[in-house]
Formats: sequence, structure tokens, C-alpha cells
Amino acid sequence: MRRIKRSGTIALAGLLALGSSASAQFAQQYSQRCVTPQFWCMMQMPLPVGSNCFCPSPYGPVYGRAG
Repeated sequence: MRRIKRSGTIALAGLLALGSSASAQFAQQYSQRCVTPQFWCMMQMPLPVGSNCFCPSPYGPVYGRAG
């Protein structure tokens, strides 16, 4: 029974060590470009890539995604 607990503790310690270094590799990316089906525009503030955004047009807002 003790052997199972030790291997579980070792595996958990390994995952914790891996998690801290792996998360640094996948940092959130930001963009100031809003891409719509018709066109793209620049935003004043960067948003995370994939976030909802909109571009102004003479006919109202055209919705898209930051990218």
C-alpha cells in the first residue's frame, strides 16, 4: 500500500514541475486587429486573440474576432 502512495506522490510532483514550465510556453497572445467577414480594422486597445470585437462602419458595427 505504501508503494502506491509514494508513486502517486512522485507522479503529482512531476506534474506540478511540468505544469509551471509548460504554462510559460503557451502565453496568451494579444492583437489590435479586429477581423470581420468583410474587412478588418485596428482597435485602440489590444484584446486576446479570438475575443469578440467589432469594427465601426457607416451602417453600424460589424462584428468579428481579434486576430
